Amino acid sequence: MVGLVLNLIPLLRVTRAKRI
Repeated sequence: MVGLVLNLIPLLRVTRAKRI
């Protein structure tokens, strides 16, 4: 479960960067 959270954090960061 912890691995999923760690993978989601960087994913969200990339998504935000792409949106900008």
